[in-house]
Amino acid sequence: MDRIKNRLYQFMIGRYGNDELSYFILIVAILLLGSTGILFREPSTANGILRFLPLFLMFYVNYRTFSKNIPARRGELMRYYKVKGQITKPFGALKRAVFGTKTHSYFRCPNCREELRLPKGKGKLKVTCPKCQHVFVKRT
Repeated sequence: MDRIKNRLYQFMIGRYGNDELSYFILIVAILLLGSTGILFREPSTANGILRFLPLFLMFYVNYRTFSKNIPARRGELMRYYKVKGQITKPFGALKRAVFGTKTHSYFRCPNCREELRLPKGKGKLKVTCPKCQHVFVKRT
């Protein structure tokens, strides 16, 4: 068993491996594979394309995993994080608005509308916005 493990380890040296983007693509492929089998019973052109897409996505996940072009894979991951951040950022603000927090208060800069965070219970604080460098006083 250790011999197989060591050979696999040697094979993967210098290769990219899995990351969050690979797992996301794999989940999408599995969902598409399940939905195309359930939704489309009769053969058609669209059905063939939709059945090919999950297989292509699974092939792409394997390509990313075994790729030796690490800078390109990291670039793809950074673009994924950028898009993911744009989608999830409003939900984070909504979560803080609904559930609040015990240790920090959240507010927006009056100049650039960037969301800022200060510890609660510190009285009046002089705040400098890290984005626009606007200075103002805020009570926490």
